[in-house]
Amino acid sequence: ASVKVMDAENSIIRLMLTSDANAELYDYPLTLTTQVPSDWNYCHVSQGLLQGIYPVKSGKVMFDAIPNRGEIVLKISAMDTSPPGFFTVRDGAAEDIDASPLTTSISINWDMANDAESGISRYWYKIGTTPGGAEVLDWIDNGLEMKISTSRTNFSLVRGEKYYVTVKAVNGVGLSSESTSDGFTVNKTPDYIAFKEDFNNGYFSQWNEKRPNMGSDKNRIFISDKAAHGGTFGIQCHLQEDQSGEPFIARHNLIENEISFTRFYFKLSADFSIPANGGEVQMLELRDESGTFVSGVYIGFTEGIGLNIYARFQDNAEFNTTVPAVRESYPLAYIPVKSGNWHRIDLKTVAHNGKGGIEIWLDGVREGCITNRFTAGMAVRSLYLGAPTVNENVSGELFIDDITVSDSYLD
Repeated sequence: ASVKVMDAENSIIRLMLTSDANAELYDYPLTLTTQVPSDWNYCHVSQGLLQGIYPVKSGKVMFDAIPNRGEIVLKISAMDTSPPGFFTVRDGAAEDIDASPLTTSISINWDMANDAESGISRYWYKIGTTPGGAEVLDWIDNGLEMKISTSRTNFSLVRGEKYYVTVKAVNGVGLSSESTSDGFTVNKTPDYIAFKEDFNNGYFSQWNEKRPNMGSDKNRIFISDKAAHGGTFGIQCHLQEDQSGEPFIARHNLIENEISFTRFYFKLSADFSIPANGGEVQMLELRDESGTFVSGVYIGFTEGIGLNIYARFQDNAEFNTTVPAVRESYPLAYIPVKSGNWHRIDLKTVAHNGKGGIEIWLDGVREGCITNRFTAGMAVRSLYLGAPTVNENVSGELFIDDITVSDSYLD
């Protein structure tokens, strides 16, 4: 590379930096040291959009420039003590958007930040699920580009989640200012599945909390090929009379949907027994973000009916209701199940002020519901599976497999 002096005066110096190398391959900046008038304390250096203010030492200034990128202009300057001004960040490639259908890429654009003293040296961006956060991507250098259209390895947005992009503008002396977009939500789609587990990898890798209660004197939960409904593995709950422990696995931080459908398959061993009238085992429990019980599915035993299932539900007033409404004089309220057969449970949970409630299906048949309850804020956030609660003297094997949490009923 070579430098040519185009003009040299007391108030301004113009240089041209050139190179015969391929500019597409060799575009890294070179460091130049230039003699300037002795009364200069700071020097403003610009090359196109690149700007900066540099200190002058012993009549010389050191700065970076890129060959074949245009004229380099040096002027006497004062130190820049103010950060760049406010600028607007927009979600989307052009106009600001509130929603996106894409889960594997993101686009953003913003106005040029203003800094009259030293200009803008570069922009950085980060992506989070909170305003100003970096839960998805932390600071990434974007050069002087004022837009993003990116799809990165392991970059996957979650439907129903809201995302924010924060951009940082850095001026020529390193001072910075930040602006954050107002956020956009990735659209949900019909039959969108928020969580799915078939246990076929043989591990509890998708579950945040595990209470297996391993030990000969405890009830236990484990992955078993005997519990496979449609694949290789499922989970098996081994329950023993007079033994302690409430074995379960839990998945937290599910996407909160106002309406959610939870589906799973279960089977009871031929020797499964709940000897006491009114005894029960809870197979599934749903909780909201605060950890409050929302609903659950249970196996019970009633004289004259035998093994049966039902759901329980709680509203904002903590009023707990059984669905169907179980009454001794109304045997049709019970939902009988047979041991040794696979059964499918679908549970609809609605978190809405004045319109909340649950519905339960067994093997595709709607068996009961409760509606018009006040359940604001009680969207499903955590899922417990296995035997989160179990009475003593329950014995036998409970098999569970193929659980799905969706925003719609899956045919």
